[in-house]
Amino acid sequence: DAYRNKQLALHSASDAPGKGKRQRVTSSALSTYVSGASAAPEAAPPTMRLEGHAQAVYCVKFSPDGTALASASHDRTVLLWRTTEDCASFVELRGHKNAVLDVRWMPDGQQLITASPDNTLRLWDASAAKSVRKFTEHASFVHAVDVSPRDGAQLAVSASDDGTAKVWDTRQRESVATFEEDYQVLACAMAPACDMVHTGSLDGDIRTYDLRAGKLCRTMRGHADAITDMQTDAEGSYLLSNAMDETLRVWDVRSFAPKQRCTMVAEGHTHGFERNMLRCAWSKWRRDASTGA
Repeated sequence: DAYRNKQLALHSASDAPGKGKRQRVTSSALSTYVSGASAAPEAAPPTMRLEGHAQAVYCVKFSPDGTALASASHDRTVLLWRTTEDCASFVELRGHKNAVLDVRWMPDGQQLITASPDNTLRLWDASAAKSVRKFTEHASFVHAVDVSPRDGAQLAVSASDDGTAKVWDTRQRESVATFEEDYQVLACAMAPACDMVHTGSLDGDIRTYDLRAGKLCRTMRGHADAITDMQTDAEGSYLLSNAMDETLRVWDVRSFAPKQRCTMVAEGHTHGFERNMLRCAWSKWRRDASTGA
C-alpha cells in the first residue's frame, strides 16, 4: 500500500476513449465503456517503486517532457525523480512549514508551483533546487493549485479554505484576480487557454469564472458532496471531477455546450475508512480517466 507505507508507485494504465451522451458506469466497467476492451486488472503491479519520503505522498506529476516526476508529501518536501534508468531522486525542494498538498510543473519544465496548509504557494526553480517566489495572500489552508500546460503560460490558480480562488501571474507576488465563494474551495483547474478557471467547493458545486470578464459565468451541480480534485483535458473542452460522494464525473465546459453538461458519471470506487480517494486525472488525449489515493 503506497499510502500507508509512505512509498510512491508508478502504475501502468490501459487505453480507452470516453465521450458522448451522459452515461452512468461502474469503475470496473469504465475501460469497457470507453473502448470496448476488457477491463484492466484490479491490482496491477508497479512498474517501479520510488522510496524517499518520510510521510504520506499527496500528489505526483510528470514534467512536461516526461523525463522527471515530482511528488509532494506530508513531510513538507517535494522530491524530483528521474523516470529512466534507476528512477532515482535527484532534487529535494524544502521550504514549506506544513505539508505540501499539491504540485504542478510550469510549462517550461524548469519551474514548479506548490500549495500548502501553511497558507502559501511557492514557485521553485527545479535546477537550482530553491524557492524563487512565495505567494502569501491566502488567509487559510491552500488545498490546490493548477496551471495551463500551454507553452509560455504564466498564470496559476489556487483554491483555499478561506473561501477564495486566486489567480496569479507567477512573475509577480500579488494575485491578479480573486473569486469569493460561500464555502471552502477545495479544488481548481485552469483552462489551457488561460481564459477560464474552474473551482470545486465544500458544497459540491463546480463554478466556472471568466477571467476576461472577471465574473462567474456558470455553476454546475451534480455531486452530492465536497469536490476533492478536478482537471481539464488538453483542449479545455471537458472537465473531470472527483468528489466525496464516490463519483467521478465528466463535464462539457465548452461555451455552447448542451444544457446538461454532465456527460458521464463513473461509480464504484470507494473512499474507505480514511476517505482518501481524492485524486483524478485524464490520460494525455482523454482516452482514460483515473482516480486514486
